[in-house]
Amino acid sequence: IWAGAWRSGITKIIAPIIQYISGILFAQIANPLMSSSYLLTQRIFQVLESFSNITVNAKLPFIAQLRASGKIDAAKKLIVKISLIAYSVLVCGSIIITSMGGMILSFIHSNIMLPGIGVLVLFGFGHMFGRNGGLQLNLSNQANNVIEHIAIIIFSFLYFGILICFYNRLDMWV
Repeated sequence: IWAGAWRSGITKIIAPIIQYISGILFAQIANPLMSSSYLLTQRIFQVLESFSNITVNAKLPFIAQLRASGKIDAAKKLIVKISLIAYSVLVCGSIIITSMGGMILSFIHSNIMLPGIGVLVLFGFGHMFGRNGGLQLNLSNQANNVIEHIAIIIFSFLYFGILICFYNRLDMWV
């Protein structure tokens, strides 16, 4: 149990740190209006991703039960089904946020506006790839093949490497 627990623990610690550091870094280079816009968008997409994760987490015990009883084909069909549901929630949510987010914020008389469509699309794709990675790692963990600690470390180096390379150009994306 310990071998899998510490690996999952590393991921649960590092993943939010990456999200919070990106917000802190952006707040340092952008004006308060841009920073609030970025942080609001980041939070909206985090909630959307968590919402899409509900289906996956609800069915993981049943998938494990199917796998343990040797019903691999039924498990595969269920994995495809929940993957499609999770991705559909993300795609529909991203489209709603991109197309109607500004209107919703103006309806509630918010002083914050969403960033440009380019940033919203990047957030949508980023969370789609994140959801895909999360799904794959959840299934891998069920097979007692815990590799998420390696994936998050590689992702961290890539993320911060790209951030360092494009640090002077970040403000143009908002």
